[in-house]
Amino acid sequence: MRKKLLEALSNPVRVRILEILAERGEVSVKELKKALGISTGSLYYHLDVLGDLIERKRGFIRLSEKGAIVLGYLKELRETSDIRDTLLVNPVVCSITTLVSAVVLYLYYKAWRSSGVSLLLGLMPCKTSFPPEVQIVFLVFSILAISVLATRRFSLNYLLLIPYIISALVAYIPYLFYYQVLTRMYLLFSLSFFIVSSSIAVSKIVGVRIEKAAAIVLSVVYIGLMACLIKG
Repeated sequence: MRKKLLEALSNPVRVRILEILAERGEVSVKELKKALGISTGSLYYHLDVLGDLIERKRGFIRLSEKGAIVLGYLKELRETSDIRDTLLVNPVVCSITTLVSAVVLYLYYKAWRSSGVSLLLGLMPCKTSFPPEVQIVFLVFSILAISVLATRRFSLNYLLLIPYIISALVAYIPYLFYYQVLTRMYLLFSLSFFIVSSSIAVSKIVGVRIEKAAAIVLSVVYIGLMACLIKG
């Protein structure tokens, strides 16, 4: 239950929903959508995550008694800067992920220098004139850009996507060094690992449903695969 509560309060959009309901009382879905400037799908996702912190009745939403109590505590915690983060934005987890990202970038560079093999968009091993750093930067910012387009908003929290997306490429490292020995089945595993890990990161940090997050990642994966096939 505590985990669900932290999940509900981890996103600024959900906190803003609680604040709007506290200010205005009963609000329609249309009014709430207009006030937040987000899509209908994103709004319903955030409402689902809020759970029993809100009450719904005939298209109108209001703050529940529990929600009012939680919002009161949240304001007190803000004043003392004692708000606990969820897993993906926990400073320790983020620091470890950033370190893993740096190692991944270094090993990619070593593989590119030693064998000439690289990952176009970080998805399929193929020969390319672009350094791996350029390709990975393009990969990360492609997902970042599509996330912004999908949500029609941007916050500094989105930058947390960068270390998580890069670290999700760690499963490709053995394939980069031993691509002539390992089977294509390993590549399928690596691709699946990247899609699942990146989708979870996008869903949690950007604040969209997991299916929309998967669509964002798959869009970039499709571009990368097509580019590799055309080049090959």
